[in-house]
Amino acid sequence: MPAAGPKELLSDRCVLSCPSMDLVTCLLDFRLNLASNRSIVSRLVASLAACAQLSALAASHRMWALQRLRKLLTIEFGQSININRLLGENDGETRALSFTGSALAALVKGLPEALQRQFEYEDPIVRGGKQLLHSTFFKVLVALACDLELDTLPCCAETHKWAWFQRYCMASRVAVALDKRTPLPRLFLDEVAKKIRELMADSENMDVLHESHDIFKREQDEQLVQWMNRRPDDWTVSAGGSGTIYGWGHNHRGQLRGIKGAKAKFPLPVKPSQLSDPCSSSEGSRPSLL
Repeated sequence: MPAAGPKELLSDRCVLSCPSMDLVTCLLDFRLNLASNRSIVSRLVASLAACAQLSALAASHRMWALQRLRKLLTIEFGQSININRLLGENDGETRALSFTGSALAALVKGLPEALQRQFEYEDPIVRGGKQLLHSTFFKVLVALACDLELDTLPCCAETHKWAWFQRYCMASRVAVALDKRTPLPRLFLDEVAKKIRELMADSENMDVLHESHDIFKREQDEQLVQWMNRRPDDWTVSAGGSGTIYGWGHNHRGQLRGIKGAKAKFPLPVKPSQLSDPCSSSEGSRPSLL
């Protein structure tokens, strides 16, 4: 309820258009048992979508409604929302639930336009240094659109216009796959394979061991991130490469040719002459190189 003005003089419409968000957040910030009644979830989704579009609410309350809506759609419904139907693209039945005619439908229909308009407004500001980061509003919109897979729909098919959004979706899904150790996006793996083939010699054959989380584990991911943070110059080479080879890991048998010590904790450069020197490595060993 608005703090100013006598409550008895407010119309019913004014009261209904100004819900008590403090009460709403207090109730919904606790863990609710939604599994027992899925109809409750659908009603919550519709209500939160309506709240996110109420201009009478403060920006923080609208952001909270969007964030909670995203969480409900991701956890409770997953891929069951019929986004194509909400956007009016087609009448496909590949997804079980539809909210046609609800506040969620209105929100989703306006999401592509709102997303592009907000990006065009904020991008020059961030690039120009006037603002270090994008606004919370923009980040919530992008995350919601990514969860709803808008980048795969015809409304976002214009490559040049939506390239920034497609890059975000790809990076977000790769990050989730690395964190949860789930299969990496196929499109990302195809791009990686393409880059590897460009660097390979004609006589070499490419395997796909790097795609397996059982072989390339979290420990190796952490080593690469640590390397990138400590020596960013090593990651800013041209497509043809710098010609420098790095090695790290256990070296108790001289596996890392030319690197001194029993173990190299960080990537160290290896001279090409040392790679061809049979005296710099134990018999039968191979260097651990990237």
